Amino acid sequence: MSSLSIADRLAVFIANLEYDALPKAVVEQAKRCLLDTIGVALAGSWTDTGKTFTSLAREWGGIEEATIFGDGVKVPSTNAALVNGTMGHVHELDDGHRFALGHPGVASIPAAIAVAEKVGAGGKELITATVLGYDIFVRIAMAVNPSHRSRGFHTTGTCGTFGAAAAAGKILGLDEKGMVNALGIAGVQVTGLLEVMRGESMIKPLNAGRAAHNGTLAAILAERGITAPSTIFEGDNGFFRAYSDKYEMNEVVEELGEAYHIMGIYVKLHAACRHAHPAIDCALHLAGEHRLDPEDIERVVVKTYSAAYKLTGTEYEPRTLSTAKFSIPYCIAAALTYGRVGPDEFTVEKITDGRLLRRARRVKVEVDPEIDRLAPEKRGASVVIFTKGGGRYGWNVENPRGEPEKPVSKEELKCKLETLVSPVLGDNKARNIINMVDGLESLKDIKRLTGLLS
Repeated sequence: MSSLSIADRLAVFIANLEYDALPKAVVEQAKRCLLDTIGVALAGSWTDTGKTFTSLAREWGGIEEATIFGDGVKVPSTNAALVNGTMGHVHELDDGHRFALGHPGVASIPAAIAVAEKVGAGGKELITATVLGYDIFVRIAMAVNPSHRSRGFHTTGTCGTFGAAAAAGKILGLDEKGMVNALGIAGVQVTGLLEVMRGESMIKPLNAGRAAHNGTLAAILAERGITAPSTIFEGDNGFFRAYSDKYEMNEVVEELGEAYHIMGIYVKLHAACRHAHPAIDCALHLAGEHRLDPEDIERVVVKTYSAAYKLTGTEYEPRTLSTAKFSIPYCIAAALTYGRVGPDEFTVEKITDGRLLRRARRVKVEVDPEIDRLAPEKRGASVVIFTKGGGRYGWNVENPRGEPEKPVSKEELKCKLETLVSPVLGDNKARNIINMVDGLESLKDIKRLTGLLS
């Protein structure tokens, strides 16, 4: 066992990784993740939550360092990371990692972009920082989960702070010692509880925003010489023992610099909790294949794994847009009614629509022992739809679309961005963002990109 602490070993990797050492596939994946995160954050900018956070940042004012997406106002980099990270999680359309049980991009990328704009970094630096933010997030999250989540912690908010610190610290050019301090400072700021998904809650996106903010702050403080314990992870009172009952420290450093966990990211095609996606995919397939009339549907039986049932299987009358995204019954009703489950299916009018709620009550969600046995390696579902005329239609999936095993194409990802961004910025800017991210490695100053985001 190395005498170096885990933070020391991570810091050596982070501080010394160069763009030219990245495999081409990893670079392309980073650009896909950047494009996706930018798109979902811009879509979040026109929501009530996005507007509230933007308004607050405007009131706070401060030095003009980084751009708030959509609005265009420039604020301190920490505040830009806070707002953009929060907006990126509003629609539940941000990418994730099924073994990490969280969303790396929405914490790491807003931090990286904010600091890159602050210092005038280029595209290669942003790509490298993005790869690192995802890698550090996933490694730490895999080490502490599933115990971490079972205790009530929201991985995106907790482990996202470390990912953001790594990404921001790389942009700032922290050396090994500085990176150890950045990770340590991040560790004393980790926060985020899963209770945010209960009741009339709207605050879940803040977990992502705080992770981006706190990670950015950690890197800036480390750059200015603030120190923190190198034993932040494995210490007697460190992150592992405080935040998990069972952890695997080797997960953090295994194949460090050889396996890049950004390659295991999934992309979302539905604006809902990932655990609902397998069932949504099934419902959409059946509705399209058999041209089902939602008024003719008598009942729907969904079978899935226990984590999906626990988080998304029991809410039949969601009271907020956020909790509707964690309701398989509502999502199935929306899918069968509208043929999609995008941001437009989550409005106050729709989640209170008596017709939709009646259809949601016809959906029964159950745990299937066989599907549950395969999770999380496979996160599947089966759906059977019974019609009033006696029809019975069934379909099942092992994993939802967007997973590495069932990837979305580059064209589908571009279409997703255009659909989300065009209503905010217009078709021309949406296409320009796509083209600029596509050639990001040749960009000398990230300000050219952030200039398009408002």
